[in-house]
Amino acid sequence: MIYNALTIREPYLQLIIKGLKTWEFRPWRPRRQGLPFELVLCAAKKFSTMTVQQAADLGIESRDIQPMHDGLACARALVTITEIAELDGRHRGHPGSGFHSELEVVAWKIEDVRPIEPFPVTGRLGIFPLDVAGELRLLD
Repeated sequence: MIYNALTIREPYLQLIIKGLKTWEFRPWRPRRQGLPFELVLCAAKKFSTMTVQQAADLGIESRDIQPMHDGLACARALVTITEIAELDGRHRGHPGSGFHSELEVVAWKIEDVRPIEPFPVTGRLGIFPLDVAGELRLLD
């Protein structure tokens, strides 16, 4: 089965899975016209550094910013994107919201996060097709 996928660096993907990050910020709108739509979120090979102090400022425990994979790109969750919005005050202070401060940014509302059994992928930029042999195995 073919899914649409998006690569996100850790620790941000881990924060999404734990429910601590409910918006994703991108300097582009998805080409998809209709909402809602599903995406498989994939952990990037590269890890974004977040200091313990930055995490604390966001109300995040230091244990929640540790990488959950060993430097391998892997599919980690199935989510639903329910809203695409212009960046505004409701996003202030949200993990990742200050990263794009000098760019025109849109916020993607992430809901219905379903962790899946991780499997290796070759991540790409933007939304990309991900061919999954069989069904995604949801974790409890």
